[in-house]
Amino acid sequence: MKRLLWPVFFLTVAAVITWVSRLLIIENLITYEFKVPEITVEKLYNQAGQYHIFDIRSEEEYLAGHIENATWVDEKTKAEDFIENYSEMIKAKPSVFYCSIGYRSSALVKEVAARAKQHQPFFNLRGGLFRWHREGLPVAGGGVHPYNTFWGLFR
Repeated sequence: MKRLLWPVFFLTVAAVITWVSRLLIIENLITYEFKVPEITVEKLYNQAGQYHIFDIRSEEEYLAGHIENATWVDEKTKAEDFIENYSEMIKAKPSVFYCSIGYRSSALVKEVAARAKQHQPFFNLRGGLFRWHREGLPVAGGGVHPYNTFWGLFR
């Protein structure tokens, strides 16, 4: 039931407030729902070498644009498969996961962190690639997908 209310809430909110406020509201809702550690775009940009960065989106989204040096991980990847495939990387240093806005990456952070307790910490990039792009930070590949008219309002 809770997940069914998200689209209705988004559409209602979208009709009455600016894109900046919409992005902030969605970031806060994602933070509230998943309760996973987060990192800001500013901190990641300034300390990128200290983290492994994982892009949790479709291949089409990744090819449209991504954070430099990010490792693409299919958005449908299960936590167990992620841990098996990237075990050495996630043991070496902390990991940051991102998607377009933070929902898919937060879900994977929560699942991976629950199963990989012996590994380095995991963070979600607050606001995802849309926030990164909005802050004027560099995007490899040139752009950020609009996905559809609604989500295009956030990039």
